[in-house]
Amino acid sequence: MVVLGHDNTMAVTVDEMLHHTRAVRRAVRRALVVADMPFGSYHGPVAEGVANAVRFFRNRAPKLSKSRAPRVELIRALSDAEIPVIAHLGLTPQSVHRMGGYRVQARTVEAASN
Repeated sequence: MVVLGHDNTMAVTVDEMLHHTRAVRRAVRRALVVADMPFGSYHGPVAEGVANAVRFFRNRAPKLSKSRAPRVELIRALSDAEIPVIAHLGLTPQSVHRMGGYRVQARTVEAASN
């Protein structure tokens, strides 16, 4: 986020993230590389989200950040397209404006299950 001079992750583009993901992928030999899909790259029509996820999957595993409303249709479409769906808990930088800053999520079992 700060390498490109942005104040937060909201301004990062698909092409910028793919550039960084490719660089990491070339250096990694044994670890799983998970690339964060930028805000807006999976928030529109399901077909657009799948198309962007395919671009990321070619470089390793794409990661979507959960919003208040889970994108069940998109997750189903990704699974149907044989793109693995990986869940994660923790920092949600794409929610920085909604949450009033950077807040680590799911610190407890109860919070993680919501």
